[in-house]
Parts: sequence; structure tokens; C-alpha cells
Amino acid sequence: MTPGPGDRFDHLLKGMKSRVNSLDSIVETEESRINIQESKGQLGESTNVDPRVESLDSIVKSLDSTALEEAIKEACKKPKLGVYSPLAAAMLRYKAITTPRYSMGSELRIVIEQALKEAYPQLYDEVQKRMKEGQS
Repeated sequence: MTPGPGDRFDHLLKGMKSRVNSLDSIVETEESRINIQESKGQLGESTNVDPRVESLDSIVKSLDSTALEEAIKEACKKPKLGVYSPLAAAMLRYKAITTPRYSMGSELRIVIEQALKEAYPQLYDEVQKRMKEGQS
């Protein structure tokens, strides 16, 4: 029996599957993060602050102006974000179905900007200040 046209690429697919399986063990999921935080809470450690917030606060203290300017320039050229969240998608689609003239994009912008402002107030203020200076 002769191999079909796709059979000669089976070794590539097998290699990719094994690579994905090895990456799956490395990738931190929201569920694993919650389990880690719960176990820290049981050990009496603080679970109030997301570790990403702490690390960004230290970045803000030693703000890299070049990186910030580059980020602002890129954001002005490509301001769209992509987010994978079936839960958020379902909630926003429900609101779009039940609310006349509802804009998912406007809602997301408001929610995301507010959450980022609360999580990273110093960076938020600095980015906002520099973006306003750039418009002048």
C-alpha cells in the first residue's frame, strides 16, 4: 500500500504534538494559579496581590522611557487587542442581543482601561500623560 499525500508529513505532526504536550506542562493556567493561591492562603501567605502587579510596580519605578515610547507608538498604530474568553464573549453577546445600540468594543475599552488603571496606577498615569503630550 502506498502512502497518501499527507502521510509523508506525519512525522512533523507527531513532533508538534510532543512539543505541545511538553509545553502544556510548563504553561500556567488560570486554574493552576487559583490552586497555588489557595494553597498559599492555607499556609498563611498573602493572596491579595497578583504577582504580575508587584512585578509591574517595580518596572514602573525604573521606567524605561525608550520602551514606553515604543509601546505608545505601536499602540497608536495598532490599538486593537485580542482576548480569548468564552465567558466574557457570552456576557457581552448577551448584552448586545438585549440592548439596542450596544457596543461591545466600547464596553470592553471602558472595563479594560479601568482595570488597568486600578492594577497599575503609576504606569497608567505615565502612559496617559505621554499620549496627551504626543497629541499636542
